[in-house]
Amino acid sequence: MHTHHRSLRRKVLPALLLLALGGNAGAATLTVNSLADNTTAGDGLVTLREAILASANHSATDLGQTGTGNDTIDLTGVSGTIALNAALPNITSRISIAGPGAALLTIQGSSGHGAGDSGIFFVSDALVVSKVTLAGGTSQGGAGTTVQRDGAGGGAAGMGGAVFVNDAGSFVADYVTFTGNRAFGGAGGSTNGPFGSFYAGGGGGFGEDAPAMSSSPAYGVRATRGGNGGPFGNTGGSAGTVGNTGYAGNGGDGGGGGGGGTGIATRGGNGGFAGGGGGAGWAHCGAGPAGAGGYGGGGGGGTVCNTDGYAKALGGSGGTFGGSGGDGSATASQNSGIGGGGGGGGGLGGALFVRTGGKASLTDCTFSSNQAQRGLGGSGGGSGIAGSNGQGKGGAIFVMSGATVLVHNIVFLGNSATEAGGTSTDNADVYGNLDADTIFKNGFEAGG
Repeated sequence: MHTHHRSLRRKVLPALLLLALGGNAGAATLTVNSLADNTTAGDGLVTLREAILASANHSATDLGQTGTGNDTIDLTGVSGTIALNAALPNITSRISIAGPGAALLTIQGSSGHGAGDSGIFFVSDALVVSKVTLAGGTSQGGAGTTVQRDGAGGGAAGMGGAVFVNDAGSFVADYVTFTGNRAFGGAGGSTNGPFGSFYAGGGGGFGEDAPAMSSSPAYGVRATRGGNGGPFGNTGGSAGTVGNTGYAGNGGDGGGGGGGGTGIATRGGNGGFAGGGGGAGWAHCGAGPAGAGGYGGGGGGGTVCNTDGYAKALGGSGGTFGGSGGDGSATASQNSGIGGGGGGGGGLGGALFVRTGGKASLTDCTFSSNQAQRGLGGSGGGSGIAGSNGQGKGGAIFVMSGATVLVHNIVFLGNSATEAGGTSTDNADVYGNLDADTIFKNGFEAGG
């Protein structure tokens, strides 16, 4: 019976590969002959990064092979470690990456550029990866801005330390080991004093910290923009302005919200998907509210109404698994109210995150020592309320509602999530639904 199951699995896999790539008509093979991570033209060497770009751009490599947008990238002739300097280009064509074996070749993610960390693969079209190890990828949500008095910015979510599958993306992995990958939520900004410049903090973008306010801002500048969405997201929301229309802009998909302005209306901008909300700015009355976090993002901190009633602005709500921003403090004394801290971002899917509408199929894969870690909420100043922490979910795999993940004979070893539940759909390995075909059920259960 066990042999029969293995035979069925072998027949199913090629069909899945062809389905993901839409067939192989007109496909080219692009050979990688270097472990480097650069795009140096004319050196006779072809790197993985160059091959991906050749497929997307329908251009030629240094070996004279031309991408068609539906290609196989051949890594079988190299062994060792491809140490990435940054995330690989967005997968916008149909690519199959064939390695020599997980024990022979590792694609190592970059972890040296702070909140710019954005994993290894971002999949917008179709990607098949076989017989490699994906290790050390980190998706770090951007931090919210820390301010001197008003509402601080919320932190953004970190999603998919090795692979992020976007809403129209398809990902197939066969004999792939995912190890030591991490999704970290961004920290909420803090409010650190009662006096100083009256400005609000922008929300942290997915992949980029919200900018700090200059110590000597230009006249009339009272807020920062939201953090941008890193290499794959959109821009953060614009900063609010002084006056009766001081509403800040909302973040684009993957961007953070802008900060609130100083004036009668001082709403912080809402975060885009994964982005943190902007903090609310000081006002004469009716302050705020702070901006809400996008999915996984922390909410912005509230602030105070400095005169005319001393009403506080409420902190913004966090997105799903993002922490809420802290409320500002009400006070009966002018110039003594303090804003709230920003909420922390969620850390979702230490190795793999699949967004609503996305699809993944995993066969004979091992997930070991991957982490999903929450972002911490920022402190409130004085009587301002601290932002709440985000949550870490899915130490290995996070599956959003409306996404599809098929699993065949996968193994989980030593993965962790800071807020792991104790159910089949919420634990240290997985958050969400995995579809294990009846044929492979025994193997799946044995693996985790």
